[in-house]
Amino acid sequence: MKLRSLIFMLVIVILLPLQRAASQDDTSPEWMLAFNPVTSRLVVFEPQADTANIMLDETLAEGTRLWQVWRIGPHDFLAQTSDADRETYSTLWLSDDGLHDVSALFDWTGWESEPEPVLFEQGRLVMIASRNFPYPILYIMDLPNQQVQTFPAVDYISPRLSSDGSKIRFVAPLPDTEDQWEIMEYDLASGEATPLNLLQLTSSAMPLVNSDPFGDVWLRRGVEGNPPELIGIDGSVRTLEPPPTGSLPRFINIWHDRILATDLLCEADCMAYTQPLNGTEWTTYPMPIMLTGIIYGFVGDRLVVTDADERLYLATPDSPPQPLGYLSEGPNYRLTPGFTWSPDLRFVVFGDAPTFPTTVHVYAVETNQILLSGETESPNIVATYTTGGITLDLREETHFYRHADGQTFNLPPLDQSLRYGGAQVLPDGGIVFGVENHDVGLYQIRYFDPRTDDGPSMMLDGVTLRSVSPMRQP
Repeated sequence: MKLRSLIFMLVIVILLPLQRAASQDDTSPEWMLAFNPVTSRLVVFEPQADTANIMLDETLAEGTRLWQVWRIGPHDFLAQTSDADRETYSTLWLSDDGLHDVSALFDWTGWESEPEPVLFEQGRLVMIASRNFPYPILYIMDLPNQQVQTFPAVDYISPRLSSDGSKIRFVAPLPDTEDQWEIMEYDLASGEATPLNLLQLTSSAMPLVNSDPFGDVWLRRGVEGNPPELIGIDGSVRTLEPPPTGSLPRFINIWHDRILATDLLCEADCMAYTQPLNGTEWTTYPMPIMLTGIIYGFVGDRLVVTDADERLYLATPDSPPQPLGYLSEGPNYRLTPGFTWSPDLRFVVFGDAPTFPTTVHVYAVETNQILLSGETESPNIVATYTTGGITLDLREETHFYRHADGQTFNLPPLDQSLRYGGAQVLPDGGIVFGVENHDVGLYQIRYFDPRTDDGPSMMLDGVTLRSVSPMRQP
C-alpha cells in the first residue's frame, strides 16, 4: 500500500481552533511515542525533566513496520503497522490502559479513501474519508467495544463536539433518504444519532452550511434567493443583514465565534467583513489584492488570507494587507494544516520564496513577530507545537522557541555518524530529542536543558522518537 501525504486542494479552507480543551493540566507534558525499527520495540512514555516515566513497553512481532501514527489524545495514539512484507496491515490503539488491536474496525486496503481522525472523546474515534464519491464518509468508531457506525457527510463540515463533551454534531442525510440533509446529534452515552430537524435542506442546496466549533450555531447560506440565516440548536433563527457598504459577498462562513464574509475572484478593491455571532455590527477589511485560494481566519482582529499567487497576507481593519511570505508552493505544500498552523492558529509557518532553497519562518499572528527562522533546501519541514514551545525541524538543523521566556536556540551538534530522530520542547523548557544511527543499530532519546551548561543526558536507550501526526483540524 502506498501511504499518501495529505494535500488540501479545496478552493477555500477554514481552520478552526481546538474544539475543546484537553482535560489534562496545561503544564503536564503529553505522552510521547518511541520505536526501534530493528527490534520492533514500541515505548510510550511521559517525559519528566530528564527522566522518562514509561507507560507502555511492548515488543511487536519481528519485522513489524510502523507506518502512520496519529496523536488522538494527550495519552492516546492510533498506529498503523504492517508485517515486513507489507502483506498484512494492523491498527493499534495505545492508551493509558495498554495496547489494543483494533484492526477489525479498519480496512486500509479496501477503503476507497483512507480516513483521517478528526475527533476523539470517551473512547469514540471520529474519522472522515474525505475523497469518497459522491460524499465523504464519516465513521464513528467505538474503540473499546470494537463497533463502528458510518454516515455520509460533508467534507469541510467536520463533526463538532458539544461544549459539555456529551454529543457529536454533524451534517448528514436523514435516515432512509439520500437528498434530505439535516444536523445529526450523536449521543456518546447511548451511541444513537438523532436528526434535529433544523436545516431542512435538500442535496441540491449542499454544501451550504457551516457551524461554530461546538455545533451550537449553524449558518444556512442563501437558498433559492433567500438571505443567509443563523440557526441555533435551540431553534432560534436570525437573518444576516448586509454590511453598510453594500450587499453580502458570495462567500460567507463561520470562524469560531464570528462570521466571515469576503469577495472572491475580484481583481481589485476586494472587501472582507466580520461580525460576532452574538452581534450585528460588521467590521470592514479593505483588500486591494485578488482573494483566491485559502482564507484562514483570525487571531484578535488580525485576518490571514492568501492571494492568487498563494502568498500569505496579514490584514487588519486599519491598514492594508501586509505580505508575509509564500505558503502553498513553499515549505508547507506537502504538510497538513496541523503542521502548518498551531492548533489554536496563533502561529503559522511560511517561506520567503515559492521555491527552494528558501528561508522558513515561524510567525506569531497575534503579536506580528517572527519567532524562528532558518534556511532549508528541502520541503520536508515539520513544525511541532507544544505547551512548552515550538520546534521547527528543517532537516539541516532544528530550531526551538520557548514560550516561558521567549528564548530561541538550536540543538547541540552531534557526532557526524549520528542524526536526530525528532525533538520537542517540554513544559519545563527542556528539550527531548531522538538520536539514531541505523548502520550500527543505535537508537536513543536524550534530554537537553539549554538554560544550563550541562550537556545532553540519556533519557531512554534502545528506541528513538517517532514522528506523530496530529488529528486533522476541523
